[in-house]
Amino acid sequence: MLLKYVRAAGGVLIWSLLLFAFLFNVVASIFAPFWLSQWLKHGHDEHMETVNGSEMLVSSDSSLSDSPHTSYYASIYGISLVLLFVSGLLKAMLFVKVSLNAASRLHNNMLNAIVAGSASFFDSTPSGRLLNRFSKDVDEIDVKMPFTVEVFLQNMLTCIGFLLVIGWVLPHFVLLSIPLFAVFILFVLCFRAGIRLMKRSENISRSPLFAHVIHSHDQSIRFLDNMKRRLDSNSAAMFVFQSAMRWLAVWLDLLVVGITFIVALLIVLLTGKISPSDAGMALAFAIQMSGIFQFAVRTQTELEAKMTSVERVAYYTDNVAKEGSWDTRPGVQIPADWPARGQIDFLNVNLRYQPTLPLALSDVSFTVNAGEKVAIIGRTGSGKSSLGNALFRLYALANGKIAIDGVDISTVGLHRLRR
Repeated sequence: MLLKYVRAAGGVLIWSLLLFAFLFNVVASIFAPFWLSQWLKHGHDEHMETVNGSEMLVSSDSSLSDSPHTSYYASIYGISLVLLFVSGLLKAMLFVKVSLNAASRLHNNMLNAIVAGSASFFDSTPSGRLLNRFSKDVDEIDVKMPFTVEVFLQNMLTCIGFLLVIGWVLPHFVLLSIPLFAVFILFVLCFRAGIRLMKRSENISRSPLFAHVIHSHDQSIRFLDNMKRRLDSNSAAMFVFQSAMRWLAVWLDLLVVGITFIVALLIVLLTGKISPSDAGMALAFAIQMSGIFQFAVRTQTELEAKMTSVERVAYYTDNVAKEGSWDTRPGVQIPADWPARGQIDFLNVNLRYQPTLPLALSDVSFTVNAGEKVAIIGRTGSGKSSLGNALFRLYALANGKIAIDGVDISTVGLHRLRR
């Protein structure tokens, strides 16, 4: 489903450009505090000295403003802030364009498929199911998915950048965090499948609500009871989905607390061996991850769940049975004034509405001459409407042929036939 969303947004190339914009913005946002840390480190002339037989990091007592490198570091820091603003603006513009393209194309493709769908599709598809696709599912793709995608990309890339910087400052952190990452992968694998199924159940249980209406004949109470029962089913599915998301967030917060504890412990154990500015930056990044990390993983799981809306919309785009061609078959020559006379010939016509249903028209043959006016009379279910359905090709014939002025209507485009 992700590939369908990417294609609807404009293809792999436009998404690669968007990912580069996100990556550039994240690098710019992390580079600013990183460069500030380097400025503090070199501005105070930090260096290693042997004190009481052990190597210790010491710094001069000179003021930062007295450093000869202040203008250099300040210039680079200012440029990084400008790049952060420009990259954020570029990222926002690209993302709005990409998300609008994806939502518009998915909606238009589904609309075109349903408009061109056969009459048998509308016979077998409840109206509530169609309303659900064009209301809630399209709303998920239009409004909620862009927010989820943006938050996921921004926060996930930020977390990766934070972890890289922490690993650069504290190399021991990489080894100590391996068990935490193993637990993280286990949590994601356990939760993602269940949450995706819960979201799909919530989407499916919503369709009967749109199709449920109150009828007459003093049946209001019964229909209201049915409405309440279906509403309870939908609310239960939604509650379970939201509860699972919150429970995942709790466990992710515990993982981030473990990461913060490891960073703080290493800073204490390595006092005098790492720069205070680097230690402060690593600890600040670890604390910031307490909110960003669990939100990034939650949005990833939520994004996968919301992809069920893309799946449901794409299903109608690809699987709706279509009517015949709207254009006349190539090579078929039809007079410009057709039908000039209006003679209709039914030749051994058989018609059924579904493959499993009996024939509605069985071996029907007759001729309506040009200029004749014919009235069709019969009881309910005798096939009066079926003659019109066959004439306008609302349903495909099981066998036989219908001709107007000697032209087989199966070779005529629907647009011209029904005009």
